[in-house]
Amino acid sequence: MKELTRVYSVFEADILCSKLRAAGIHAFPQSKETFNIVPNVHDGIRILIAEEDYDEARRILSA
Repeated sequence: MKELTRVYSVFEADILCSKLRAAGIHAFPQSKETFNIVPNVHDGIRILIAEEDYDEARRILSA
């Protein structure tokens, strides 16, 4: 798994992962549950994808 980006809200993580999944890319929001518990001391939610999907995922998110 490779980090695609990092976001700072659960809502944004859900939107990005849904957009990627709709395009056939499995996206995993790492640390989402921890972020809900202690958002002020957390360094964000990492959006992880398979390395082979990285270029396509970047293209999708930039559109």
